[in-house]
Amino acid sequence: IQSRAVLRQGKRKVMIGLSRAEGKNKLLLFMAAYFTMHMCISCQYNYMSLFFESHGMTDVQIGILMGVGPLAATIGQYTWANVADKASSINKVLLSVMSVAALTLVPYFVLTGFPVYLVTIIVYNFFVSAATPLYDTMCLYYAAEKHYAFGHMRMVGSLGYLLCMISSGILVAYDVGVIFVIQAVAF
Repeated sequence: IQSRAVLRQGKRKVMIGLSRAEGKNKLLLFMAAYFTMHMCISCQYNYMSLFFESHGMTDVQIGILMGVGPLAATIGQYTWANVADKASSINKVLLSVMSVAALTLVPYFVLTGFPVYLVTIIVYNFFVSAATPLYDTMCLYYAAEKHYAFGHMRMVGSLGYLLCMISSGILVAYDVGVIFVIQAVAF
């Protein structure tokens, strides 16, 4: 059975047409992506201060580094929302922001120092902050067309956050750098 729907967002049309089997596979793919995306978020926001402390940053430097991220994220969300509104494909914008965010993990492995960390955390947050809203938009379209409960899809992300927090909390006791390995795998 083939179903077709056209969802409108402004002047742009989003076409979704999948068989039931394809629909279930796509639903599982959306849920897996939510799971891994929230794994990344849990590591970055909850253990970065420990990473900075273990690399010799002062309390003031850690405060600046942890405070500048949300500022960059606020600017990034606004910027990428405007880009996505004008783009022909949310998928391409999402892929771009996630790719750049993943690349910004590299300096943590090879460089040290407050200026490096400052630039890296600003760039990372500017790009990664757009991922969840863009992905939510894609999932809302899909859930509406397939009559799925969006909350169930999103709950899988919360489960990923929870499981990663517990497991990475245990692993961080051995090496705080494990947060970047988890993020790299999840990206």
